Amino acid sequence: MLTAVLLACLTTRWVTPLVLRILAGSMQATVAIVATLLIFPEYCVSSASRRRDLDPPQLAYDYGAAVGWLAALIHRIIGWTFRQLAAAIRAIPLALVAIVAAGLTIGWLVDLITI
Repeated sequence: MLTAVLLACLTTRWVTPLVLRILAGSMQATVAIVATLLIFPEYCVSSASRRRDLDPPQLAYDYGAAVGWLAALIHRIIGWTFRQLAAAIRAIPLALVAIVAAGLTIGWLVDLITI
C-alpha cells in the first residue's frame, strides 16, 4: 500500500506535469507542421510568379500572414492551456493524493474495486 501511495504522489507531483509539457510540445510541433503544409500552395504561387519576374499577388501575402497568425495563436493557446493544467495538478495537496491512493488501494485489496 505504501508503494501505491508513493507512486501516486510522485506521479501527481512530477511525472504528470512533465508528460503534459511533452504533450504540449508535440501538439505545438504538429501545429507548426500543419501551418507549413498550409503555406505550401502560397509558396508555389509566389515561386511561379517570381520565375516570371512578377510580384506575387497580394492574396498570397495575406494568406501567408493569416496562416502564420492563426498558427501562432493556436501555439500560444496550447502552451497556456497545458501550463494551467500542469499547475492545477501540482496544486493538489499531496495529503489528498495519498488519502485517495490509500483508499483506492484498500478498496482494491478487499475486492471492492475490480480492474
